[in-house]
Amino acid sequence: MKVYEPNTLVEKSTSLRHDRPQPIHPVDLAGLVTPEIIPIMKDQHELANFVRKREVTHLVVFSSYYRDMLTELNAELVFSPNRDKLKDLHLEPFEVYEVPLS
Repeated sequence: MKVYEPNTLVEKSTSLRHDRPQPIHPVDLAGLVTPEIIPIMKDQHELANFVRKREVTHLVVFSSYYRDMLTELNAELVFSPNRDKLKDLHLEPFEVYEVPLS
């Protein structure tokens, strides 16, 4: 797992591929900002296709809920806030994954 400081995650991860930081174009897997996700939100294979089509480079998700999609995307965990402590409390952390562009 790559480890980034929380305040520099986006800056560092985008600067790995670009000379200057790129704008962030959010995709909401719950459908609030991206309503076209609603018909496919329970199909992780279709979600993976949607993420690829949109060329999403990073996801912030509950990894246990999206495990199949993350596996299909070959996503790599890059940040997990207090993962062990939260799991000890039986809480699931939001985690940041980098998605390789195919």
